[in-house]
Amino acid sequence: MGTAGESSREWVDAVLVLLGGLMAGFEAHYGYAPDENEVVRRSVALDEATSAGLVGLGAPGELVGFYAVVGEVSLPDVGSGWFIDSAEDVVAFARDGVRPAGVSGALDGGIVVFGTDGGGGLLAIAGVDGRVYRLREGAFVKTMYEVETAGLEVLAADFPGFLRYLLDQVHAAAAPLPPTA
Repeated sequence: MGTAGESSREWVDAVLVLLGGLMAGFEAHYGYAPDENEVVRRSVALDEATSAGLVGLGAPGELVGFYAVVGEVSLPDVGSGWFIDSAEDVVAFARDGVRPAGVSGALDGGIVVFGTDGGGGLLAIAGVDGRVYRLREGAFVKTMYEVETAGLEVLAADFPGFLRYLLDQVHAAAAPLPPTA
């Protein structure tokens, strides 16, 4: 396997091909136009302060490598929606207390919240085990997200696994869509 950047570039290419198929048949199938579904490639290098901020939050190397290639991801028409924030927003949201920096309850420890789903769930990597979780039905208190077992869903064992999971979600959404009757 290549570097995180190479893997991220391959992931972007695969998602963009699938999105082309999804968008081509979307309106005929659903009867309304799709929202803007996009993977934005980073147009300028990830600056040192943002990279250091991600590392300081506990972001694994794979996430930092992803952000060296990808600016952000918006997939509102894939499942209930998937959104990966920009690296700059991840750092700013944690710094400004907009997003939690830790989790307690069913899981305890530091987290890096890097996005959301379309249902209000937070996408987070846990420092304690490196897994990617969807956090729902919890309470955001100060810098902590208090969540019980029912609101804690493991999406992948690590960030590369999450990218494979998300690619599978895009693939399922882009499966040939027959027109509705």
